[in-house]
Amino acid sequence: MVLDILLVIHFILLLIISLRVLSRPELTSPARLAWLVVLFVLPYIGVVVYWMFGEVHLGNGFAQHYKKIIDDLHHNNPEVLGCKGALTEAVKPEYRAAFAYSANITGFHTTLGNRAELMKDAADTRQRMIADFDAATDHIHVLYYIWLIDGMGVDTAKALIRAAKRGVTCRAMVDGMGSRKMVGSKIWQEMKDAGVQVSVALPINNPIKVLLFSRIDLRNHRKITVIDGKIGYSGSRNCADPEFRVKPKFAPWIDIMLRVEGPVVAQNQMLFASDWLIENPDTPFDSFPYYTESHTKTSNESYLEYQEDSKQNSFAAQVFADGPTQQHGSTPQFLGALISQAQHTLIISTPYFVPDYSLVSILCATAYRGVEVTMIFPKHNDSLVVAATSRSYYKQG
Repeated sequence: MVLDILLVIHFILLLIISLRVLSRPELTSPARLAWLVVLFVLPYIGVVVYWMFGEVHLGNGFAQHYKKIIDDLHHNNPEVLGCKGALTEAVKPEYRAAFAYSANITGFHTTLGNRAELMKDAADTRQRMIADFDAATDHIHVLYYIWLIDGMGVDTAKALIRAAKRGVTCRAMVDGMGSRKMVGSKIWQEMKDAGVQVSVALPINNPIKVLLFSRIDLRNHRKITVIDGKIGYSGSRNCADPEFRVKPKFAPWIDIMLRVEGPVVAQNQMLFASDWLIENPDTPFDSFPYYTESHTKTSNESYLEYQEDSKQNSFAAQVFADGPTQQHGSTPQFLGALISQAQHTLIISTPYFVPDYSLVSILCATAYRGVEVTMIFPKHNDSLVVAATSRSYYKQG
């Protein structure tokens, strides 16, 4: 009798999930077919796997709450969003489609008068960032997916402690999985004791709840550093040494980092604020200063300022943010729009090459129309699954 009831329940769940797979508009036909095969060939395991990983969500109400925070931030600080006029003023015609797509997805439009410096290596990044922390006078905001207790990690923590002790507002946020050892460490407690405000994005302190009502594999991979609202660091480096002690056999880890100044830093500040506020709703919205200067205006005067700045290597820029709360497929669509405009050369460097079919087609089409396409991958990938998936695409290129 009990077995019959369990079979009926399982059949109902299988039917509901199958109908759900068939009704999801964002799934490609191959993905839809793959899920159906898994569900019917491995029915018991398939139902569990789909429940845990089948859909992109972070729990009941998360997306709605996050959207409200974003809407409020945009409404309260419209000057941070840039302006549509700057797109036609400063961006070459062949790249405007990608900029316009990004703006429609994120709400961040083009800003003018930005400057950036490419860091030479990890040591240079570490030295410059710590120096900027020590020179901060108002606030420091950092968000890292991985924050290790190594040279870079400890130096960063100590710099935040020094800044907090001299009265600088410091907020440090890490991902609950990527930095789980840091969250339970002595240096993390020392930061809290010194007055650094700390927070955990997507915490996993209750893993059973996360597994049942969210997706434990969806993480906050952002690397955001904002100093006094005017200086930012942008790139792929986590707060860790290039030796990356958690996976030393794949070292050194080579990352690209930029030290950025200008109004685009304010957009990164707003992105940090949105992630901070979702976990710390009692934080006042006006506790995140934004410095946008005059380069977001559309007047002739601002355009003349931009032309003058161009002589000093300034550029137009806007932030593109992605995540499970964004429109499905926005990253491959944005990259597709950008790649399709390449005229002469295209260089892509990535450790994890797992594109969707449309992006592979655009890359091949770009090469076929005469653009010199160069793709750089690691010889040894830290993920066997990703490595195998990446290699499956090589012959198509």
